[in-house]
Amino acid sequence: MMNQKTTFNEYKTSLWKLSETIIVECPKCNSRARIKDSKVSCLSCGFNKKTENSKNWYGPLYGCTGRNCARCGQFINKFFNEDKEIEHFNLKCHGCGNITKEKITWHPQRHVGHDPYFGIKLYLHTEYKNHILWAYNHEHLSFMKNYIESSIRAREPNSNGSMASRFPKWMKEKKNRDSILKEIQKLELKQD
Repeated sequence: MMNQKTTFNEYKTSLWKLSETIIVECPKCNSRARIKDSKVSCLSCGFNKKTENSKNWYGPLYGCTGRNCARCGQFINKFFNEDKEIEHFNLKCHGCGNITKEKITWHPQRHVGHDPYFGIKLYLHTEYKNHILWAYNHEHLSFMKNYIESSIRAREPNSNGSMASRFPKWMKEKKNRDSILKEIQKLELKQD
């Protein structure tokens, strides 16, 4: 760690400012791919997709279905946490035992270390003490490094919308600085 005191005062930077280009692992060949302007593309295998179609979600999904029983009126529902979609499910009423076939509505399940548009695993990620240290791109990684290296973190009062204010506690703790910086250095070696 540095002996000289450094100050961090970039509390106006939001994650969206740093997410113009997101580097991910290609879902087809596992090489480095980029997401820019709602499109993912891989230079290694030619993989290209746009976010216009909900079928282009590569991450996990969660599903739900529910309704009032047609026979007794009791509300019945079911939640699913699956990686693959099924379209219908036979719902059984706990009140009267009536069974009805219901359509399942599927939604993207957002995960730490995955991009928000396609659900693809980020290229710049690593595990750190049961947590995931991740960055959208090298600019994002540099921002985190500057924050963690700084010994003085000047903060504007009543400002909680910046990316730095949202960092998890384990990332802000002084005892983790050196080891997190080592992990960031490893990620910096991954070429953009």
